[in-house]
Amino acid sequence: MVAETPLLCKICGANAVSGRGNFLCEIHFCEMVEKKVRAHIEDQNLILNNEHIAVALSGGKDSSVLLYILAKILPEFEGVKLTAITVDEGIPNYREETLTYAQELATFLNIEHRIVSFRENFGAPLPDLLKKRNVSACTLCGVLRRKILEQETFSMDVPKLATGHSLDDEAETAMMNILTANIDAIINTASPNSGKESLRIKPLSVLNEHEIALYGILKGIFHEFPECPYAGPSLRAEVRQIFLDLETKYPKITG
Repeated sequence: MVAETPLLCKICGANAVSGRGNFLCEIHFCEMVEKKVRAHIEDQNLILNNEHIAVALSGGKDSSVLLYILAKILPEFEGVKLTAITVDEGIPNYREETLTYAQELATFLNIEHRIVSFRENFGAPLPDLLKKRNVSACTLCGVLRRKILEQETFSMDVPKLATGHSLDDEAETAMMNILTANIDAIINTASPNSGKESLRIKPLSVLNEHEIALYGILKGIFHEFPECPYAGPSLRAEVRQIFLDLETKYPKITG
């Protein structure tokens, strides 16, 4: 039986941790990820010197990697401050773990951390709010979460809110807009928010889910948490499965 040849980093020849035609060792993979994010921030002027940036931190994979990378690369910018904001929806047996981890990560990175809840803003946790409305949990939760995050950024007088949306998220949203014939969204997806709305920035939108997850694992900030009890069939979930099926057949489509 012939032993498999180990995959080697294309830069230094050490054992590779990533593949898909881009073989890199742990060190060079993490450097590649950070360089991608840094270049995206600089090319799109997402963050400028002396800005105060709010970061939506759920405690999950994407937002944790976002905060970690920003904390690492932003010292290269002059006078940039980060504040993490975590929304507590009050979902029992789910939010407690991610909330605790969000607190631990912010403390480890020495970043100011604000926790705001549905209860203090809307008078009740999500399960109770759902009893009074004929709407899906994800729809109501998404609307209220966005409202809280916007309110917090306004109260802090922070011009930008960074979210952990990945390249996969952006592709899924684009496909959903096409499937639902949401012409306005298709046309205006790249338009900045206007008026009193804070400008949302997506520093991780140049990274696919595989890159984000692997980076989180290598840096020791990837944690498996229970799935939200309200998660279920949705258009986004079906679109995500379509992309996963396509990626299986055509691995290069996600880079």
